[in-house]
Amino acid sequence: MEHGRIQAVDEVMKWICIVLLMAAVPCYAERLMAGTSFEEKSVLEHVSGEGFELDGSRSQFGSTSLKWSGSTLAFSKIRPLSPEESGAAFGSHFSLSPTFVMSIYNDSPVDEKLRVEFNGTTHFELHLNFQGWRTVWVPFSEMDGMLDTLESARMIAPPSAGPLWIDDIIFSQYIDDRHPYPGFEVPFIKEGGLRAWDHWIPEIGAFEQLVSMEVEPVTAGILADLETVEARLRAAYETTDLTPAGAEDYRTSMLFDLPLKMGMQVSPIRYIDAEYNDLRDFGQWMLKVAREYGATGETELEQLFADGARYYLDQGWGAGSSQGTIHHIGYSTRELQTSFFLMKNVLREKGLLDAIGDAVRWQLNFAEMLDAAQHESNLDYYNTQSVYRMMSAFLADDPSWQAACLRLYSDHLTAILAMTNSQGFRPDGTAWHHWGHYPAYATGAFDRIPVSLKALSGTAFRIGESGHANFKRAIMASTVYSNPHYWGLGLSGRHPLGGSIMSLKEAFLALALSGTPDGRQPIDPEVASAYVRLWGNPPGHVFQGVEINTAPPNGHWTFPYAALNVHRRADWSVNIKGYNRYVWASELYGLDNRYGRYQSNGTVQVLPNMSQEAAGYVEDGWDWNHPPGGTTVVLPFEELEPEEPVVMFKSEEIFAGGCTLGGNGIWAMKLNEGDGFTIDPGAEKMAFPNRLQARKSVFCFGGQLLCLGSGIEADGEEPVHTTLFQNGITSTNGAVRHEGEWLVDPIGTGYKILDGAEPVITVGEQVSPNNKYSLRQGIGKTGTKPDAKGLFAKAWLDHGPAPKDASYAYLIVPLFNHQQVFPVLEVLRQDNQAHVVADPETRTAAYACFEKGAVDAGLLESVSDPCHVMIQDGDTLKVAVSNPDLQQLVEAVKHHALHPSPTRFTTLRLKGHWKLESSAEAWTVAEGDSTLLTVKCRDGASIKVELEENHASKRLREAQQNKSTGSRASNPALPELFRNYMEVFYESCS
Repeated sequence: MEHGRIQAVDEVMKWICIVLLMAAVPCYAERLMAGTSFEEKSVLEHVSGEGFELDGSRSQFGSTSLKWSGSTLAFSKIRPLSPEESGAAFGSHFSLSPTFVMSIYNDSPVDEKLRVEFNGTTHFELHLNFQGWRTVWVPFSEMDGMLDTLESARMIAPPSAGPLWIDDIIFSQYIDDRHPYPGFEVPFIKEGGLRAWDHWIPEIGAFEQLVSMEVEPVTAGILADLETVEARLRAAYETTDLTPAGAEDYRTSMLFDLPLKMGMQVSPIRYIDAEYNDLRDFGQWMLKVAREYGATGETELEQLFADGARYYLDQGWGAGSSQGTIHHIGYSTRELQTSFFLMKNVLREKGLLDAIGDAVRWQLNFAEMLDAAQHESNLDYYNTQSVYRMMSAFLADDPSWQAACLRLYSDHLTAILAMTNSQGFRPDGTAWHHWGHYPAYATGAFDRIPVSLKALSGTAFRIGESGHANFKRAIMASTVYSNPHYWGLGLSGRHPLGGSIMSLKEAFLALALSGTPDGRQPIDPEVASAYVRLWGNPPGHVFQGVEINTAPPNGHWTFPYAALNVHRRADWSVNIKGYNRYVWASELYGLDNRYGRYQSNGTVQVLPNMSQEAAGYVEDGWDWNHPPGGTTVVLPFEELEPEEPVVMFKSEEIFAGGCTLGGNGIWAMKLNEGDGFTIDPGAEKMAFPNRLQARKSVFCFGGQLLCLGSGIEADGEEPVHTTLFQNGITSTNGAVRHEGEWLVDPIGTGYKILDGAEPVITVGEQVSPNNKYSLRQGIGKTGTKPDAKGLFAKAWLDHGPAPKDASYAYLIVPLFNHQQVFPVLEVLRQDNQAHVVADPETRTAAYACFEKGAVDAGLLESVSDPCHVMIQDGDTLKVAVSNPDLQQLVEAVKHHALHPSPTRFTTLRLKGHWKLESSAEAWTVAEGDSTLLTVKCRDGASIKVELEENHASKRLREAQQNKSTGSRASNPALPELFRNYMEVFYESCS
């Protein structure tokens, strides 16, 4: 078998191995050994060969290991672990393979290989050109040869090898296929580290190119810029906020004789009860030592830090080592890499700078930046690696090499920040991760990237305008869909009822001080204004002389790549959320968000200018069946929780999104739980049993929102509800009250039912399961209680069980005041073809055209595609059109959209004769008594044009207006058909 092929033939081989190894398990039972950490002498009954003994001088996960100085070492009576014994975190949801696990210590590096055999038919070779501990995870599918059963193993050492210490062997365990990684010892795994597999894998070939990279001498100007960037980085991460402890206190809090592991490396394997130093904890300890040394200069701290660095290398964290896996390593190494940067001079003095610098650049996959074709935007990278890559450029002595690395870094960051068709920042400002808009991951990126932008600003290494501008668009979008800091239920991913931009205070300050994207202004006034609005004036008068505008956002925004609309006025915001073929509904994980299936079912969540807690959006007691605005099947929580450990549901519908014009807007979706798929780990057809369907829309004009529903259908005996509100009752919000025809919720939002039965209202204690506790499995995350209770008020419209073509219509007025006078929004159409509403105050008609074809309401006769349309009549006719079908090409396995949205030509047939003076986005063609307006739609965005009537139409309009005021007579010379049209025309515009 050829190494590294994980597709095609190797995939077949893998499953043959799995079947054969599983078949072998029942034959062996108790008498065979699955693995060992060499803690008991009895294990030697399974070992034969030359020159081996239990030894306590070195070990992993215990006090002893097997020291071996001979040429062969054999293990007999061994067996594979079954999938159940392997204990994979997600069961069989993700693909698993039988995998050999072993830790090995080498004291004398040699350019030779250790051969590891199984049953004499299957083998791999392990390079011995390293010093210290290494851990390898080698799937049997990536070894040479075919294995029918697993009974014995043998190791053959090269003659030149010195003593080796073997520990923590697991002969065959099912491990997630994503996790075994290549390293210098086992370079054949996953083809040497193709980034097509995942972005955490270091590329061996690229790393070797980086180490030997040729560089040019630096000029005095570049040398000064290097000093500026390094000084800014130090200022960002040094601190004087210390509680001095002293070297001895630090030393007793870190035991260098324990193995140093990342949790991801420990949790999949069997020795999880043994003691070890967690890599993240060690990094935090090293950073404390570094910062205290920086503040005190204590010599003993300098030596202690150097000891920690040597321990780190000895434990297997040098360049080229993956320790089995370094999947998601960035979450564990941020503090550690910062400490190395801050202690650069100490590392140099102790002769450790090169080894540590190479180790950090290896783990950060710094070398992948050499290949522009591999560039990929990723929020995990921005959060956990981007700024630390910049630090790692300074973990070298040669300024020329530093400059070459920093230029590489700047060009790469510019390119990936500018990307709009990958994981990262989409054209509408949404921030994508896990193939959906995910603010919980975006905040990490928003927090880190401004550090790089500020450090590089004004130097030869500054981030280019395209990347800076795209990032700014995304972070500023977060100030629109969050209010004042909370982003609401529909955007919470697998973190329900949580999520805030509160932590981004320093990030906004750093971004403001990074200047404008074009580099012309040293302080960005828009970002500075957002900072002041959200957090007040910064210390030090740093914005002095900058024009600050603290007015809150006011208007209507669409975010098509999230099926999200936001309607805002000064004192409140409303988030409206759906899903479709391109946008998942929610992320349900093994022990996260188990009951959050409905968070995008057309939810309409009012976010007043108060905290999340004050508004009553809290988890304890939250009824997962009743998200505000959502249309849902009310299920027992055990049934609401999916059977699958991971669900990221998309429907097969394309219609979800909205349109905006003149600060107002429309949002609409086809809700369909009966026809869809889940996308992780691969696209898999899926439908929820009750097969709920509905057409939902929200029309947003000024201070009111009109919510319409039609075609509501479902199977089963459970009732279907459309929720008006749900709020926890706190000491700061009010009671539910009636004011005439209006129902007012605890945060002061008014609801008026226009169509449908009276709402059902409940006020009292609610008990609900914790989102991190699985009722189906009877388990939860550590420290999680199964359920909790709280005092809540909620109201809903009851459509009954198994409704057929049910509907609703109701108004929402945030911060309701019964003395306010609201213009009456008129419903012109409400069926499965279209929802149409007219606003007389703004002379605007808004259309949710769920299907192509006839509309026949107001000026709009028909549409060529399902779309959203807004038409405002005035001196000119203002028209906005959006096509929600992003039409993105998707890859076959996971159904991920990998390409930008192409242009789609959408045609409206308008009553009357209209002309477009000039536009690159649209054109008109007269046809009979109508005008065909064709608009170039893309990215689900609202395309806006203005039309003028031709002279004949204008004269007829004036004549019709005179008739309506009694100062004109009807014109019998007009053809009857045209006269009727004009009557309809002016009725629709009045």
